[in-house]
Amino acid sequence: MFFEQLSIGGFDKNFNYFLGKDTSEVCVVDPVNIDDLLEHAECLEIDKIVAVLITHSHFDHISGIQDLIDAIGPVPVYIHESGAKELKVGCRTVKDGDVINEAGLEIKVYHVPGHRFDSVMYESGENLVTGDTLFVGGCGRCDLPGSDVNAMYDSLYKVLPSLDKNLKVWPGHNYGKTPSSTLMKEFESNKFLNCSSKKEFISLRND
Repeated sequence: MFFEQLSIGGFDKNFNYFLGKDTSEVCVVDPVNIDDLLEHAECLEIDKIVAVLITHSHFDHISGIQDLIDAIGPVPVYIHESGAKELKVGCRTVKDGDVINEAGLEIKVYHVPGHRFDSVMYESGENLVTGDTLFVGGCGRCDLPGSDVNAMYDSLYKVLPSLDKNLKVWPGHNYGKTPSSTLMKEFESNKFLNCSSKKEFISLRND
């Protein structure tokens, strides 16, 4: 499997990702700074970008979609069904448990509302792209329009524990001490995953 994390800035230390069976075809996650992204694609000898995966519809994660389409032509854009109306381009909607078949991969979708009602994570191979739901050492804000701290608790404490602890965590922003982690490490050290109750979590997240 080909998997590449791109640190090309965006609005706030955003990460983009390329993933595919190999470099002949790849998906890109949350495209921003399209000129830089396409330059990286050329340097990595990527032949073709075949799909866009969106982790959630905040502007800093969707702002490059139209520029990318203008540059490479139409490709499918995947977003959770609750966020379709947030995009100004045509899209393919997904829901929890769906599997996307693109770039020679099976990519499983987890709906994880909290930071945003349409937040999702994407799992393929040993990789889990967590968007702004889970950061290295943190989790997404819950004080923005479309956020829900109760839903964030459920996403972190009900969805994440069901996943393989060896999955590599690839967040939406470079906010941690390292650019990536594993679920095991996050369960061991992330304060937001070690609260004794929902009340404690809400207090911590809202502090």
